Amino acid sequence: MALRHLFGVIFVAVVAATAAVVSPATAAKPAGGTFTTTVTISPTLIPITVGGVPYNVTVSGALDVAVTQFQVQDGDLVGVATVSGTLTASEPTLGTATLTIENLRVVLNADVDAYCSGRLQVDLQGVLQFGATLTLTTLGGESVSVPLSETIPRHYSFSFTATNQQLQSIICDIATLLKNGASTNALVDKLNTILKKQ
Repeated sequence: MALRHLFGVIFVAVVAATAAVVSPATAAKPAGGTFTTTVTISPTLIPITVGGVPYNVTVSGALDVAVTQFQVQDGDLVGVATVSGTLTASEPTLGTATLTIENLRVVLNADVDAYCSGRLQVDLQGVLQFGATLTLTTLGGESVSVPLSETIPRHYSFSFTATNQQLQSIICDIATLLKNGASTNALVDKLNTILKKQ
């Protein structure tokens, strides 16, 4: 049980560091019905304490984020996304831990700004709930896999610029809807139209 607690602490530290070092990104052209971007996590030192002993864990990796659709949930605009990627955490005494995230479904509250010039800004925030497998390779070469489930707060922003007149017109429609206080359902329809247009 102590090993599971240790991995849980490392995992929470890894994800918290990821949330802290990710800056707003520019989304790629909607591909296959998604806004996509890759978030690179540069080697980041995370101090943790386990059982009163301090450790410095170095975390790095990359996460692919794909917003697949927008919805209305309890009257609020939300973005539905999937996150996949691998993060590596290493510490000279503890060894190396690899966290593989595969198609993690995330639903985040969305705040949208749109401009008739064709620029769309989306801020997403909420709580991530997920399960993952953390595999530790000790210095002796032994591998141990530990399933984890965690809940953490998260914030993510991206901007998108229209690549053609049709997308610019849709983004301008969104700007008009926002200015006129239109329904959330109307915004969702336009945002999902952008995702569908290739």
